[in-house]
Amino acid sequence: MEEFQHIIITRFNLRNHQWTNRTKNDTPILTESWLEDRFDLFENFCFLSVRNQTNTNFQWWVFFDTETPMRFRDRISEFERRFHRFTALFVDGMDAFLPAVQHRLALCKAPYIMTSRLDNDDCLHKDYVQSGAATVCPSNVLGFGYY
Repeated sequence: MEEFQHIIITRFNLRNHQWTNRTKNDTPILTESWLEDRFDLFENFCFLSVRNQTNTNFQWWVFFDTETPMRFRDRISEFERRFHRFTALFVDGMDAFLPAVQHRLALCKAPYIMTSRLDNDDCLHKDYVQSGAATVCPSNVLGFGYY
């Protein structure tokens, strides 16, 4: 059994009943056009930066909304095919996100779990996972509310 497990967690297009479905600049979100732009950003930057990590000892959980249109689900399936560390998880909006994370974390077998939150339009340095792995030891363990 591995000493620790690193999980990168990304929220993608989760609905939130508290949002107005518009950005601060009054631009609509969660529309087909917004999703197209968001998927392009994700594929060209975020996805590539995670797939090209020098240390691939991690899992990447990417949370999508259950209402994601089929044409985007096809793209999601392609991400899973191209990178075996990528796991697409479909949940019913933001309210279901934290319980889904908690449930999956409870299934992890490693004695220590390290999680990293990554926005779907951000990138990681190619050695991000490696630098995190190099610093993990039981005396550095902190908890941040996913349990």
